[in-house]
Amino acid sequence: MKRPMLAALLALSTLAVAVAASGCRARLDSFLYAPVKTDAYELHTALAYEEHTVSSTDGVTIYWMFVAGAQPDYTLIYCHGQGGHLADSWPRLELLAPLGWNLVIWDYRGFGRSTGSASEPGIVADESAVWSAVTAHAGVDPRKLVYYGRSFGGAPCIDLATHHPPAALVEESTFSSVDALVHDGAYADLPRSYVADARWDSLAKVATLGAVPFLALHGTADDYVQPKYATELTSAHPGRTQLVFVSGADHGNVPDTLGFDVYRATIDAFVRAP
Repeated sequence: MKRPMLAALLALSTLAVAVAASGCRARLDSFLYAPVKTDAYELHTALAYEEHTVSSTDGVTIYWMFVAGAQPDYTLIYCHGQGGHLADSWPRLELLAPLGWNLVIWDYRGFGRSTGSASEPGIVADESAVWSAVTAHAGVDPRKLVYYGRSFGGAPCIDLATHHPPAALVEESTFSSVDALVHDGAYADLPRSYVADARWDSLAKVATLGAVPFLALHGTADDYVQPKYATELTSAHPGRTQLVFVSGADHGNVPDTLGFDVYRATIDAFVRAP
């Protein structure tokens, strides 16, 4: 996310109040999605990858990439943040590659080469389309999927887990719900529905995932998405959880601050724990 989320929501929520007298409503949904379109992904990488497409339920074309792991006992599906496209998050795949797992990253509708326009119902449909395509890929064990969501990507990962439970769920620097963002970012106590169509109610959904182990990573110095959301999410989860607060880390440097080897070891140990 390219600017402090709460500061931006504060400004937009104030705008919503200011324009109410004119009978208009300022919507925050456009802030949740900051896609960048491209005609071709430019990936300067040593990782060998496959580029795939899948058709969503309404005919939207979704692009996804597959990297075969050296020891692919698990397949990790990575959901990136609110901005750019999958190539901007490719360094994360390179960072995770030493785990030896298969790696998948995909672009939500309206992002990168994916067609359509971003919306919560549309992205929810895309999640299942990608899941079906990934689990049909040779060498992928549907019983050993790991979902990893960073920032906004935590919301579609948690939603996907409610439909297709993974072996483990990993979230980094994500929020609990749009309601919480509006409440924490507004001068006035505005109802979420007044300023946003999107709900992305991860807090309610994570409470249904007791059988899915849940690891949450969050920097203590994150001023984009408040660290308290990680506490709320893990507290709502009724099953095995681990909450890792990374001292001094901000919204973008959790792995760097934790240390790359420790970062990977933390994820690997959690996923493999009985």
